[in-house]
Amino acid sequence: MQTNYYNERIRLRPFRSFDEAQEIVFALGLMDFGHWLPEYWSLQSLRGFYERDGMFGHPGPNFMALERQDGAAACGYMYLELPRVGQVACEIGTMLLPQHHGLGLGVDAKQLGMSLLFEHYPLQRVFAKTLASNTPALKSMLRCGMQYRGVWRGFMVRGGRRMDAHIYDILREQWQAQPWLGRVSRGANYA
Repeated sequence: MQTNYYNERIRLRPFRSFDEAQEIVFALGLMDFGHWLPEYWSLQSLRGFYERDGMFGHPGPNFMALERQDGAAACGYMYLELPRVGQVACEIGTMLLPQHHGLGLGVDAKQLGMSLLFEHYPLQRVFAKTLASNTPALKSMLRCGMQYRGVWRGFMVRGGRRMDAHIYDILREQWQAQPWLGRVSRGANYA
């Protein structure tokens, strides 16, 4: 399976080392959106996940590094759900370090992740969700061709308050018609 996808601004690639994965995943997991990872992935489970398969290549949750083309360091990570037998819809998610927000990299990353999933699996749908209060992420989903599908009420509790999530998706035939698809490249575009 080709696991290196890129465009002119960003690349999606496997983590180069456990240290890189730990630095990025836990830096993001312990920041403002600390609800995503600490409860689910301890350092020990993350290490086992990396040692087993580099955090990518098995059904269920997988993680890959996001790296800007103009620099050597990872700027975030992408969550990709790989399908189990019979599954025709999978989830993607992007997490960028704060200094990389507002540059459109989340849009680019989602485009790369969708391409990886649709090109390697018989999926009919790729979806994403984010907190209703995360306006930049909501806009990025629309910009990469996804459509709004609804609200997941009470998706999580944060600071004692229930938080809703908005769900977006794109169908295979919609992805195939995207104008940005020609800017997605595949290959070993990293050292």
